[in-house]
Amino acid sequence: MKLKKIASLALAGIMAVSMLAGCKDGGNGNSGSSSSENTDTVTGYSASVQAKLSNTAQKKVALSDSADLNSALQAAMEYVANSNIAKWYDASSVASVKQVVDNSAPVYASNDQLVSAAQHLINTMDAENTVYNNVFAALTNDLNPTTTNYNEKELNATFLFVVDGGKGANAVMKEVADLMNSGIEALDEHFDDNKNHVADYEYTGSVSAYTKTLTEDHGKSVAFIAVNVAREIV
Repeated sequence: MKLKKIASLALAGIMAVSMLAGCKDGGNGNSGSSSSENTDTVTGYSASVQAKLSNTAQKKVALSDSADLNSALQAAMEYVANSNIAKWYDASSVASVKQVVDNSAPVYASNDQLVSAAQHLINTMDAENTVYNNVFAALTNDLNPTTTNYNEKELNATFLFVVDGGKGANAVMKEVADLMNSGIEALDEHFDDNKNHVADYEYTGSVSAYTKTLTEDHGKSVAFIAVNVAREIV
């Protein structure tokens, strides 16, 4: 099963040629619209992040695009108002990719819109982590097998990141991969507590992005990146 999903990455990679920059320019062909907002969902991110993970992380997880994650991210974006796009664009805090809400980033935790968007994304994906879990804590605490969850058929953790929409696609996906690396590397593929509780696991996932642009405010844009990692029993 894992080999089939890895094979799909080659096709997904072809779709990643135009990423965040294409979104900002109005990849839907409506760049001439008088609307103050231009939103676009783009696929092909999963293959890009997969290629930028560490060798160890690449062996642990197979990423491929997911229509479910795309849809969940689109729905979560309804919580983000236009009035905040320029503010986030101008803030130095989105110059690099940040997890929008976690215990180590109180500035984001105080933003009701970001909390609501992240919470909606997590709820829609039926994820195990809470909105305030950072990546490493969520992956290791919620996906690694224990005596109470080792026989769960499927578990997942879902995260929302934010960055200046004008940043280069390769740089953005590299930063996302760097944020995911240590947690993915720490995932357990086998469980045996010497009490007849034994199971083997595979990890899959997907990456999606959504850019909100203010076409009437000098094209300021903020990109949101959703990442999902799921554990399945094999």
